[in-house]
Order: sequence, then structure tokens, then C-alpha cells
Amino acid sequence: MFVVHALGGAGKSALVGRFIDELRSRSYDGASRVYAWSAYSQGANKRADAGKLFTEALAFFGYAGPPLTDQVAQARTLSNILQKTRSLLVLDGLEPLQGAPKESGGRLKDKALATLIKRLADHNPGLLVLTSRQPLPELKDHGSVVNWALEHLSTPAGVALLQQLGVRGREKHLKAAVEEVEGHALSVTLLGTYIATVEGGDIRRRDRFQLGKIIDTTDEFEAEDQTDRLAKRTNKIMRGYVEQLQKLEGVSAGGGQPELSLLSIVGLFDRPVEGAALATLIAEPHVPGLNDGFLLNRENVRNFLGMIKEVHERPLTVEERSQRFRFAKERLRALRILAPASPLDPMQIDAHPVVRQYFGDELRVKNPAAFTTGHARLFEHYRSSEPEEPESIEAMEPLFHAIKHGCLSGNIQPAFALYWYRISRGEEDFAVRSLGAVSPMISLLATFFDEPWRTPSPELQSGSRRVLINRTANLLTGAGRLHEALEVLDGARLSEGYYRNAHYSSLLLDLGEIGKAIEAAEENLQHASGQTEIRPQINAFVQLAFAFLQHGDADRASTSFRQAELLQREHIHQKRRQFLFSTNGFRFNQLLLDERKYEDAAERAQNSLVVAKKDGNPLAIGLDTLVLAQCAGCADTDKSAELFDDAVAALRVANRDDYLPYGLQWRARFLSANGQFEKADDDLRELEEIAQFGEMRLFLADAALLRAQMAAARGDMAKARTAAGEARTLIERSGYGRRRGELDQIERDL
Repeated sequence: MFVVHALGGAGKSALVGRFIDELRSRSYDGASRVYAWSAYSQGANKRADAGKLFTEALAFFGYAGPPLTDQVAQARTLSNILQKTRSLLVLDGLEPLQGAPKESGGRLKDKALATLIKRLADHNPGLLVLTSRQPLPELKDHGSVVNWALEHLSTPAGVALLQQLGVRGREKHLKAAVEEVEGHALSVTLLGTYIATVEGGDIRRRDRFQLGKIIDTTDEFEAEDQTDRLAKRTNKIMRGYVEQLQKLEGVSAGGGQPELSLLSIVGLFDRPVEGAALATLIAEPHVPGLNDGFLLNRENVRNFLGMIKEVHERPLTVEERSQRFRFAKERLRALRILAPASPLDPMQIDAHPVVRQYFGDELRVKNPAAFTTGHARLFEHYRSSEPEEPESIEAMEPLFHAIKHGCLSGNIQPAFALYWYRISRGEEDFAVRSLGAVSPMISLLATFFDEPWRTPSPELQSGSRRVLINRTANLLTGAGRLHEALEVLDGARLSEGYYRNAHYSSLLLDLGEIGKAIEAAEENLQHASGQTEIRPQINAFVQLAFAFLQHGDADRASTSFRQAELLQREHIHQKRRQFLFSTNGFRFNQLLLDERKYEDAAERAQNSLVVAKKDGNPLAIGLDTLVLAQCAGCADTDKSAELFDDAVAALRVANRDDYLPYGLQWRARFLSANGQFEKADDDLRELEEIAQFGEMRLFLADAALLRAQMAAARGDMAKARTAAGEARTLIERSGYGRRRGELDQIERDL
């Protein structure tokens, strides 16, 4: 595995592209398959997701099994295929899928992608090449991984690049030019092309940019990502291009206006611009400052002093529009501002993300009306797509684009309606429950926050904001992104006046903050008790009870659980709902299992399972089946094994990483107790992957305890003591009193 990381515009993608070209000339050195994917094809922002990678890569590498909706299952399946072949996989521009270095160390936010990468780091007969603006901490100190921090171009290399682009001059001037942009590859390329094309190749003519006089602030120097600081040099050069295009009267049809219009259009996108969207933007009606260059011909009438007296305008013919577009596109590609043509879509145009961002920012700041109108036109274009109710994530992609452009154009409530009616289909939550599209939905919902995940757009109606907050927090929790879910709820406390509810307490509990979880649960119960609704009160008692249980206070846990159940019996008059059910019932059953009250737990789980199957609730089905498997135990190992497998399968369908670890942990304990250590190891590794990704301290403590027990059973006492030590640290740090007795016994045995 090879990881290349450097700031934006340093040449990572170009370097990898050259590497692939050289491999192609050598028939890929025996690689059976070569597949390349870029996160920036999904959108150059922190809301990208890797969902499309897995569906397309699985098809490319020949997967012919049943459809997989769980992205982690897709990642595991893809890694299994790649581990059996000598293939080249290139994943470019991963930074939109990483967290901020100061917040999470830059860890991958997409668990499926993290799973794929870590598994291939452990074993891969082929090659995986990754590029990003920041390192991948998941791969730090991994023996099979080569981490390469791509430095700026050296001065001699920069001089050679300038000369290759057609720049001439004394060596000291060429060196000075490279050093003025600090060897930033994109800046050197754009500067060299500009000097060669506009200034006759004379390097001395760069003085007009005064690149050496740019002042950088202390904050810019201290930033983790230096892209923005060095982009100031790139932006000055691009401003030079703009000025020259504005002076092109008589040289290019339209006096440079078609090129400027095309660059403004590119700035509306964070991805390649497909032909149909481009046609929508360059069509009538006229949008001043956006599509002028493709609709109008302007002629300046000057007086005898050469000053512009008046401007004559006339509409362009269809043929003239086509000719202008073709000339503008070719000129900008020759200037290396636009990327070369795509062999897959000749109408598509693209540019480096730094270039896209520059022209997008210019349009937003200098011509906000054109910026808003352009995005509004794209919103209408994409939301008119068919079918009305797409049945796959791929078919929903135009709606995703529509929502993004809708939000940027100020059509935020209509964009949310598009999500609610055509993607979610109301309470059905179709995209998540039927398609398993957790990661794409998280990325989509982020669009409705002014500041993910703190501030929902004030343009949304209060009901929509409430749906947004609850949906987003639930999705992030289910994806194992607990800190981000907590951030959503913290933001809601500030912007919407939310209090710390059961969900908030549950997140703190999973993160190993048991004391804080109890405080939040008590606050939640106080609020819920003042409501007329019964369900919030039931949930509040259950959450407090479970926090007490994890703290090791079984008596207080039992009291709160039974108070919750009493409320349910008094107010919910349904035969099958006299016991706590679903997740509430599962939590109560954990206490009963700890107390070895297997018959009571089995009765409750069986009762709840009937309700779960009737409701079609895979999470509840998995949890109830898990309790029944545990109750069967040693009495019927074959039946128990079958139930454990059914439970884990149902939990995978539920796509909830906050509950799947229970299934993996309990099944691993069962397998270990029956001497099936290799299978137990598989479950334990997956449990650890999920818990480490979400920083779920209690599950990590459970895993360490089981590691210690398994190592001792295999006679590896050194490994057992190490694992027990890790468990002790986690348990004491979290206040996880429920496991202290078990740990004490393990330490005595060792």
C-alpha cells in the first residue's frame, strides 16, 4: 500500500496519473485489473461519501452474488475479492472523507472505506494507492504501508517544468519564479502556461503578479492544511488570466467573454460538469455575468480618443453559440485551466478543485445574483429528473444534485421537501430502510446545515428542522459516528432549545462517559415527567436504568426498569406490549441475563419478537433473537449457534453500528466457549473495528476482556495479561462497574 499526501495542487493526482500511464505502457506489470476512483467525482466538499465506489468497484471486479445494501458488507466483500487477485486500486483525493485533523486526527469518517483500507493493509497481493491532503492516521506505523509526504517541487524540478511549458529566461529568474510560489505544482503550471501563452515566454514578465510580495498571516502558516495559503499565489495568476481574457477583443470571438462565462459555470460545481447541465446553463434566458459569452455579441463603439462611447449587443445565432463554446473550451484546455477532455463524456468539462473553488468564490462574492440564479437553474434542472420515485441510489443522484444546488440558491425549504417526498418518502425513510443508504443520506442531510453539525439552516421551517436534527443524529449514531451525533444534539440545544434527551445520554454511555450519561438521563427524566406523553417517560426511565446497569448499580437499574414497565402496562393497553420491547426490552433483558433469570428473559424476548416481526423491525428482531440465543446457551448448542447467526444477520440488515457489536460480542463469547477460536477471532476483530472507529469505550473494554479470556484458554498468558491490563484501563476510565467483577476474576485466574 502506498499513501501520498500533500496539499491541494501539489501534484498528487498528476503523479498518480503518470504512474498509471507508465504501468499501462508495461501492460500494468501483470496486474489482472486496474480501477481508479476519486472522491472529488462525488463533490469537492466534506459531504462526499464513498457509496458509489463500492457499487461500481464490486461490479468492475466481477462480484455476482446477491445485492448488498450494507456498505461495510460491500467493503468486506470487495476486500475479499482483491485479496485473491493481483489488482491495482487507486483511491484519489480522500480528504473530503476525512475528519478535521484538530478534531479527529484526520480519521476517515466513512467506516466502510476505513474497513476496506485497513483490511487491504493487512493483506493484499496487489497494490492500493491512496492520495489525500492529509495523512491517514489509521495506517500510521503499519508495516506494509509506505507513507510519502509529497514535498513541493524542488527548484530544479520547477525550472524544468517551466522550460517544458515554453518559458525562457536566465536561470536565476526561473529559479526565483519557482521559489516565489514555493514550488507549488499547480501554481508553477499555471504561471508557466500564462507566461508562455500571454507574455511570449519571457519569465521576467511575471513581475506583474508581484508574487514575492504576498504576505501570509500567522494563522495561515500554522494551519494543518497549507492549501489555502499557497492558493493565494494560484489565485493571483488566475486573476491575471481573467484580466487577459477581458482584453481579448478581436482575438477571440466575444472578446474573452465566452471563456469567462465558462469558468463562472465551472465554479457552480464541485464535481465534473456533465453535458446536460452545461446545456441548461448556457441556454436562454440571459443571466448577466454567467452566460453572456454564449448568448450575446458585444461590440464596443469608441470615440476618436479610443474611449468606449457605447456598447452594441445582439443575440448570437445557434451556430455562433456552438462555435464560441467550442473555442472557449479549447482555449481554456490549452491554458491548462480546464482539464483535458474525458474519453467517456466528450461534453463533460472539469478543472482542478482549487480552480473550481476560485471561480465559484469569485462569482459568489462579485456577482451574487448570477451565483444564485445559476444554482436555481440547476436546482430546477435536476429536480425535473425521472422517475418521480427512484428505486436505487444511482437513480437518486440527480435529486442529490438538485438538493445541493437548491440550498446554494436559497431554495432550502423546497430542497428539503424534495428530500422528504422523493428520497425519504416521508416516515418510510425509504433510502435508508430499503436501500441501506446510510452514508449517502448523512452526506445529503449535511447540506441543510449552515455549519455541520451545529446549525440547521434558519430558512427551514421548525418542523423540518426537528426532522433534520433527529434524522441526522440517528443516522450518525447508527453509522458509529457518535461524537458527530453528539455534536448535532449539542447544536440543537443551542439553536432549538433541546434538552439532553435519552439519545444524548445513550451516546455518552457508549463513549464511556458513564457519570455524565447518568446526569443526562436524570435531566431527561425530569423533563419527560412534566410531559403528558407517556413514551418519553418510559424511554427516560429505561435510559436511566441502563446507565445505572453499566455503572454497576443493578438494584437502581432494576427499580427504574420496572417503573418503565409499569408505566407501559398502565397506559399502553395492547396484549403483546405488557413487557418492554424492542431496544428497551433488550436493555432490561441484559439485566435479567446478568442475574441468570433466563426463563424470564426468554419469555420477554419471545413476546417482543412477535411484535418485531409484525412491524418488520430488523433491529428488534436481531436483538430479541440475540437474547434467545443467549438463553439457549449450553443447553442446546446447535440451536444457540443458529440463533446467534440469525441475530447477527438481522442486525446487519438493520445497519446499526451502535447495536451490531452486541451480536458480534455475544456470538464471539459463545464460539470461544465452544473452542471455535478462529471464528470468535473474526467476530472480535470486527467488533474492535467498529468500536475503535466510533471510540466506543465500553465495547472496547468488552473486547479486551474477551481477548484476555481467549488468550488464557489458548495458554498464552502474556497476551492474556496484556489484554486484561487494557480492559482494566478502559473500565476504570469509564466507570464501567458492570464488568469489574468479571475482570477481577480474570486477574485472579491469571
